Amino acid sequence: MKILVLSDTHGDIEKAKEVIKKHKDIDLIIHCGDFIYDALELQKTTSKEIIMVKGNCDGARGDNDYIKYKTPYGYLLIAHGHQYGVKRSYLNITYKAKETECVCAVFGHTHMPYIGESDGIKLFNPGSLSRPSDGSNGSYGIIISEEDNISFSIEYYSKNSGKKVIGGRLRSMINHSDRY
Repeated sequence: MKILVLSDTHGDIEKAKEVIKKHKDIDLIIHCGDFIYDALELQKTTSKEIIMVKGNCDGARGDNDYIKYKTPYGYLLIAHGHQYGVKRSYLNITYKAKETECVCAVFGHTHMPYIGESDGIKLFNPGSLSRPSDGSNGSYGIIISEEDNISFSIEYYSKNSGKKVIGGRLRSMINHSDRY
């Protein structure tokens, strides 16, 4: 099972649409919140199932704002992450994953991609496509779940238009300067 994971699109879904078109071989899309309305809008543009949770900007307040989803490898805990304080520590989301008998916690909120493990629980945050905090053009995640293995990857957004980069006035001035 191949899963595309998005988070923190915050009303800007153009990159998400491109990413979904690029990954035609996915079986499922997970949207980890902020904004859940983006996930609902994306659902109109794809035939793939989208699992979505609310984030802090969607009004999610309780620790029951999560989904437990079965994959071939085991259950995923899907949450936005704010309700577990993931900006400070992964301890609470790890406890929640253990409590709900999940092998992995998939979350967002930090706008920073992360792959790790805590107390035997795999942790996965795809970062943000629209408002990344790491200086990139945005990121998303891919999970591959098989009966005996689960793997995670972070992909960085890159619009490959095929056009050659052409400089403007400054480039022209440098190329025609008499410094040579």
